Amino acid sequence: MDVIWENGPLAARDVYYLLVQKNSNKQWAYKTVKTFLARLVKKNAISYTRVGNSYLYETFISREESARIEVNRLTQTVCGVEKSELVLLLLQELGCSESMCKRIMSIVPSSKRKHFCKPPVKRA
Repeated sequence: MDVIWENGPLAARDVYYLLVQKNSNKQWAYKTVKTFLARLVKKNAISYTRVGNSYLYETFISREESARIEVNRLTQTVCGVEKSELVLLLLQELGCSESMCKRIMSIVPSSKRKHFCKPPVKRA
């Protein structure tokens, strides 16, 4: 979907061409791209409009909304883990830059910060 988000409505052949350009180390078959687009349409992730003999594919949702949907799907899949706990696990696994930590702290209410932030461990 990145190709469509970045370039707007595209025909399947354009999606194929851009994927080949973007991922030169990975070989994409045109038929695979068509199948993938059909599946995205079926999942209501993208839509299409017929123009002449081809279809123009475009996204229904933004990247942010797509990420939200996937996070909700993940939290439903991971049994017994609170969403906030899952976020902490992801941050521990992936790491967090100083700028990302500042962004996180800006959205966490000050009354809840003690649950999310632990002071740095001092090493001797």
